[in-house]
Amino acid sequence: MRNINYDPDEQCTKAVIFTRVSTEDQFKTNDSISAQKDKLEEYCKNKNLKVLKIYEVPESSTSGKRKLFYEMLDFVRAQKHKTAIVSHCIDRLQRTYKEYNELDTLRTEGRIELHFYKENLIIHKDSPSSDIFRWDFGILGAKMYVGALRDNVRRSQLYKWQQGQWQSFAPIGYLNVEDEKGKADIIVDPVRTPMVQKLFQEYATGQHSLASLETMAHQMGLKSARKNCTHTLSRVQIHEMLTNPFYIGTMVLMRKNRKQNRNRKPIYYPHRYPHLVSKELFNQVQCILKEKDKNNTGITSKAWYGEKDFVLRGLIRCSHCGGLMCSERHKKKSGNIYTYLRCNHLDKNCPQKPIPEDEVLRQIEEKVFQPIRLTPTLIKNIQKAVKEGFKEDAKLNATNKKNITLRIQELEDKKKKLVHAWLDGKINDIIYNEMVTELNQNIEEAKELADKYDNYDNELDEKLEKISDIALNAKEIFKSSINSEKHKILKLILSNSQVNGKNLYFSINKPFDKLLFSKGCKTWYL
Repeated sequence: MRNINYDPDEQCTKAVIFTRVSTEDQFKTNDSISAQKDKLEEYCKNKNLKVLKIYEVPESSTSGKRKLFYEMLDFVRAQKHKTAIVSHCIDRLQRTYKEYNELDTLRTEGRIELHFYKENLIIHKDSPSSDIFRWDFGILGAKMYVGALRDNVRRSQLYKWQQGQWQSFAPIGYLNVEDEKGKADIIVDPVRTPMVQKLFQEYATGQHSLASLETMAHQMGLKSARKNCTHTLSRVQIHEMLTNPFYIGTMVLMRKNRKQNRNRKPIYYPHRYPHLVSKELFNQVQCILKEKDKNNTGITSKAWYGEKDFVLRGLIRCSHCGGLMCSERHKKKSGNIYTYLRCNHLDKNCPQKPIPEDEVLRQIEEKVFQPIRLTPTLIKNIQKAVKEGFKEDAKLNATNKKNITLRIQELEDKKKKLVHAWLDGKINDIIYNEMVTELNQNIEEAKELADKYDNYDNELDEKLEKISDIALNAKEIFKSSINSEKHKILKLILSNSQVNGKNLYFSINKPFDKLLFSKGCKTWYL
């Protein structure tokens, strides 16, 4: 808030000095800050400006929130008298128009002056339009410089990728180094490479899970080469390593902006570094991984359970430590085979003991399948009522799809007009490219939404039939099914399943929760 004694027409006698470099590394190793500061202190002395504070700022002016810049603005706003912001040049104060409105508002109110040493330019509330234009043009020039710099970086990156040069942290088994000219390079890590090769070879036998490879990595002491890394490889890191084609000569470049590039595939380039495993071995590992179903962790479930098929695999966790309960088969001396659920003990002090699978299945049948007893007549009535509801949804979906179609046509018309304007020379290439890119993105998003409405009705009908069939014959289906089908049924009905001791706790997924917990449930039995 402006101080009541503040006079916008007073002569400016106070100043803050603002010096900036783009990164912390430049701040530590570059003398630019000191050079800027020395020149600006001499400038303020010649202009009879008393320096209130000097800001030495290591931050980008084009990305991030510019915390120190706004700290400087807050300091200036708090002053009772007009304050000059003194910078070496326009480029050092700002490279985009993000902060322009705030600076210009303070200027037009007479609360600040902007002094740019290199341009010999002072901007104040009564500055002529020619000076304001010089300020604007300076910002535009800085913005164009940043854009050109970004384009050069991208061209350089693309050239290096095409030459097979990796430009990030090296995968495990390789080391980031500098060559004799001081340029970044990658070499084979003589310590970790044999360990990486051993993990590939062992997993290719089909006799290991990710858990056993994690134990093996721990025994070998296999860690990332990153600084301050104290832990051996986790299961997730091992999975990423086993699926990384870098080891057979292919770099995978992922898009950074996931929202804008969600439908774009990764880019692949061959690299120039030695291969750590053969293509035959790598492909064999991929085949084993692909054969394994995915569980909730996003890691292949058979990597946890091997080749065995268990009813409760990946469905139940320990309530004490949150670890996944793994299924194991044990053969007794009598020859009988029993299956147990064992906690993987994420917490070494976890008290959970193994529990027989039959005990858990008994509780599921007692608490879930026995209470669900619906007659065919009731199921038909439920289906009829739900389908009536679907009719209302279908009308709404049709209306939404029509609106989306009109929106797509409107965007296509705008795109045509934009092309004609560009061909007629009414707009330049820069404006055209920016606008057509935005229109193409909006069109693509609208088409994706329209496709969702196309599939919506069919998906609802299929889900209704599936849910109704399970609700009518849940107990019989579950008892007569093979283990893989039982697993699918339980995954459809149960969620958040945990064991504490020998007791099972779970939540019921919708709409099956209505069949168990509705107040009118008992009347369905009649």
